[in-house]
Amino acid sequence: MGKIFAVTFSEIPVIRGKQGHVLGLIVAWSLAVPTFAVQAQQPPTLSIDAWLSAERGNPNLTRSLRAYEEAKYGPVTPIHQPRARTQQYVKADSSLAQEQAPVFDEQRIREFAAGASGRTGVYIVGHIGNAFVMDSDYVADVATLTASMEPLGLFTSGAVGVDLGRGLSTEIAVSHQSAGIDEVSLTRIGGFSGLNITESDVEGTMSALSLMGNVKLAFGSRDGILPYVMGGAGIARIAINDLKSNGTTILTDDSDIVFAYQAGAGVMLPLTERLSFDFGYRYFGTTDADLSDDGYPYSADSTSHTVLIGLKYGL
Repeated sequence: MGKIFAVTFSEIPVIRGKQGHVLGLIVAWSLAVPTFAVQAQQPPTLSIDAWLSAERGNPNLTRSLRAYEEAKYGPVTPIHQPRARTQQYVKADSSLAQEQAPVFDEQRIREFAAGASGRTGVYIVGHIGNAFVMDSDYVADVATLTASMEPLGLFTSGAVGVDLGRGLSTEIAVSHQSAGIDEVSLTRIGGFSGLNITESDVEGTMSALSLMGNVKLAFGSRDGILPYVMGGAGIARIAINDLKSNGTTILTDDSDIVFAYQAGAGVMLPLTERLSFDFGYRYFGTTDADLSDDGYPYSADSTSHTVLIGLKYGL
């Protein structure tokens, strides 16, 4: 072996001077060009973040998972085995079968593609909560009454919506809230204001039945928790139901349909691929309702703050 190296090196002529420098540059260039060419031909590495960004809002979870596998491992062909109820994957350019699909970050992909993290499609959602209905002013020409509400007010709602992708969704919601009237205070008579003549022996309820279109914007999170903000507008039926004093005298019983609006925020937590838990807050308000009491017109405002819980299910 030593003799072979000796003979080989002895037969290589030594070039000195400018010719040696030129030859050295040529050799270096010839070695570098193939390296650059190979690097240029290599496809860019697709990170999971880039794939998630590209596939966000994909309505088909199965296609999303397979797209990720193909992007990272090359094209795959599914082979179904009904008996074992498993699915093997074979690379398109080989006959090698694997017991499982290529390893991927399943948790992040499923959180991203599931209903609570940007899944595109129709969903239904229901809520229940406590509506803190604010004091309402009943303003007439001759006087102003202020009705104070009981702190516990029932709120229920149901909605059908569509996830549009990238955290944006729209929905049509029907909600109902009501609270008992705790007391009524006379705060103005004619031009005299600042009064506070309170009648606590009253009964009756104030309610709002609304139909609203809502828009929600969710912000993705890798740990599965999905915060969101929302707003909506529509119509509401405001009703003062059987407001009585001393159990006999009916002060008013009337209703009106008015413009309604709401805004809120909350967080959603995925329970399964399709089912999510919702904890949120809503502010609800309306324009003044035009009501009457035995032919005497008056207006009433309606606002509330609601804390609610609910479930969202992707269809």
